Amino acid sequence: MNSGQLLKEGSKLHDEGNYKKAIALYARISRSDTNYSTALYQLSLSSYLDSNFIGSRQYAETGMQLFPEKGNEWYSLIGNSLDDLNKTDSALYYYDKALQLNPLPFTALLSKV
Repeated sequence: MNSGQLLKEGSKLHDEGNYKKAIALYARISRSDTNYSTALYQLSLSSYLDSNFIGSRQYAETGMQLFPEKGNEWYSLIGNSLDDLNKTDSALYYYDKALQLNPLPFTALLSKV
């Protein structure tokens, strides 16, 4: 199965709440694959929703090292994981970093309040 198919099948499993099965599919995507950044994001997100906050953080940190241009996504995932690990001060640091890179989604939400 190619990486696009693995992502598609993994996304379906993720949406059904089968996070461990989704993670197993995403983990099959090679680091040298063009979809590896997406795989890392999905690994982090599915791990987070499966309450594996440490794993989620590790995937996001790997993503940050390899794909810093997507920092906003990685910082948010790291912040979420730290927040659920009761490391609020550290989480706020990463949320601030995400906001510095891309304040628009957050300011758009505020304008609707």
